[in-house]
Amino acid sequence: MEIQQVQRLMQFSDALDAVSVEKRAPEQKDLIEAVAMVNKSGLLGQDSELTFQMDRGTGRTVIRVVNRQTKEVVQQIPPEYVLNVARALEQAE
Repeated sequence: MEIQQVQRLMQFSDALDAVSVEKRAPEQKDLIEAVAMVNKSGLLGQDSELTFQMDRGTGRTVIRVVNRQTKEVVQQIPPEYVLNVARALEQAE
């Protein structure tokens, strides 16, 4: 793939991200902007970034600090074992 094609894909991806942020509820938009500010500030270090995800098994929000280069999860709230317990409890009901 040529560099120009990659650059066009990146621009398209950035445009989609901007549109998806605008269509979200104001609370979600504020959260996305706050996470972006934390990541830009360098509070977590140059190699780490903050991410928010939804755990599909439990529907709970998962906050992660991820190494930008290796994509390794440095820290997660709630921890994976807590999500496993929540999934088990929901299946038992």
